[in-house]
Amino acid sequence: MPILWPHKFIKEGLSVGRILTGYINLEVGLIHCVQVGLGGDFDTVIKKMFKRRGEKLRIDEAEKLGAAAYAKIKQVREITPYPWTPSG
Repeated sequence: MPILWPHKFIKEGLSVGRILTGYINLEVGLIHCVQVGLGGDFDTVIKKMFKRRGEKLRIDEAEKLGAAAYAKIKQVREITPYPWTPSG
């Protein structure tokens, strides 16, 4: 059902749409990075990353899942979401 009010905020609506679709592309990219690190196990990555709500929780879970795999090929800094944080 379409919204029938005057279109006062068309530019703002377009901007919000671009932000939302761009954010989804970032999450899908992160999923694929972790999936490749785990040898292609897409189901495990999806289930573990999305078991709790919140983007920070998803990023932290992705780091936990992929860190060991990427450490083997010395690419830990590439997957770490906070490069300014010292990695112990």
